[in-house]
Amino acid sequence: MPETSIAPLLDNLDAHGRRRLKQRLEDVNEILTGYRSGLAEAARVGEPHSAYAAETKLMDRYQAKATERGVSVATVRRWVKDFQLNQAA
Repeated sequence: MPETSIAPLLDNLDAHGRRRLKQRLEDVNEILTGYRSGLAEAARVGEPHSAYAAETKLMDRYQAKATERGVSVATVRRWVKDFQLNQAA
């Protein structure tokens, strides 16, 4: 399967779409690392939140984010999977 660039899609996002994408990226980063930026060095006040701390099980992190965003755990898992697939590409 040929690789395709997502740059044209990103270029076509309006301000609302860009905010949603940024929020989603921060959500996934928080699940995986405990930090919305993805980096401990760039921690915001109060990070990591206990629901996303290193000692918290990954499935508990998924559940916390699902509850926070009002979506299913399956939806959150899909967000993370999509992010990881795009990172590997």
